[in-house]
Amino acid sequence: MTLSKSTTDVDGAASLPSEFSLQQNYPNPFNPVTEIRFALPMDARVHLTVYNVLGKQIKTLVDENRSAGSYAVRWDGTDDRGAKMASGVYLYRIEADAGAEKFTSIRRMIMIK
Repeated sequence: MTLSKSTTDVDGAASLPSEFSLQQNYPNPFNPVTEIRFALPMDARVHLTVYNVLGKQIKTLVDENRSAGSYAVRWDGTDDRGAKMASGVYLYRIEADAGAEKFTSIRRMIMIK
């Protein structure tokens, strides 16, 4: 799992996102790796998880506190034990808890082999 943080500079100052967001993975469909981007306007506890279409949890990509900013996480098509998953439709869900502010979003992605 590769996790990177990036922010955009505006006149030398880092610009933080103005709202929570979960972007569509890229590429989609993908093989063998895809990237999922999300943004946090404030520090939050983040859970980013991949599920199969039956709702079974496949892979936990992020489960930790994160500072405000923009992030990119790669998924290599494996489950939490490292087993390669079959071609098909998968869902990814983010839950961000910043105390009084909570954000949840789900998107669909397709893995082809």
